Amino acid sequence: MKRPRSADPAESTGALLTLFQPGNYMGEPYAIPGENQLRMTDAVWGMGNACRGEEAFSQALPLYGMTGVSARGTLDDALAARRYSIACGKGDPAFIAARGMLGLMLHRHVHKFIVLVRGTAERESTALSLSAYLEQSARVMPGVPVPTLTVYANGESDMTAEGTKLGLLQLRRFACDTSPQILLMNREYCNRPENLLLRPDVLLDGHTPLSILTPANPVVVTISGSAAEVRTLLDRSSVFSPLCTLSFTESADTTGCTVPVYTPGMHQETVMDFEMEQITL
Repeated sequence: MKRPRSADPAESTGALLTLFQPGNYMGEPYAIPGENQLRMTDAVWGMGNACRGEEAFSQALPLYGMTGVSARGTLDDALAARRYSIACGKGDPAFIAARGMLGLMLHRHVHKFIVLVRGTAERESTALSLSAYLEQSARVMPGVPVPTLTVYANGESDMTAEGTKLGLLQLRRFACDTSPQILLMNREYCNRPENLLLRPDVLLDGHTPLSILTPANPVVVTISGSAAEVRTLLDRSSVFSPLCTLSFTESADTTGCTVPVYTPGMHQETVMDFEMEQITL
């Protein structure tokens, strides 16, 4: 598929704000399991995303209709799993993702995001890009909360006691901090049996570190150059029990594994009918 023109960050963020219907999102506390040796108080609580009703993502199909994308097969599974995609065209998917996450933090009070990438090299480059874009965007978006970006890199050293404890502290900070949080990690960390996330740990009274993350109902974000890579990324994301999944790709996803909710040049005036005041990011 030919790549369309560059995505407009205001348009794409407006589509996301339309997708996330207002008044449906809030923070919700949950108990952190175990952590006997990490606990500083008697009660340790995390703060996760919560969703109030079935109408929270009710505009997915109307947005899909505006994109002009023809998906192969039914979108029923993608709708049920809340898997959505944003085509960025010639724009940088990391930049469009950064602006979208900030918009959701500011206008929808969605505060927990996990960004999955492929391998160490992409993790480092994405971390640099996101850090720069988040800082730049925060300067031009009055009132936007500045999120903490945590790069989880302990998969390379998680067989050591020091690496394990550092990794748990990173995950605990992501879960427990009440301010907006973005956790960046390799996608392969999610499904390797020997990895820290899936291995029961004495510091958590025999629970897995993944048990810290799943109650947070994070929004999982994937960034890929091609829509063909989306399915593999989504296979990893399901372990987090996400509130939803947002895949930022160059070209529109026609496979049917996500619901396309934005493409460059889509009928933006129709999107603006839903919430015109929110499209000024």
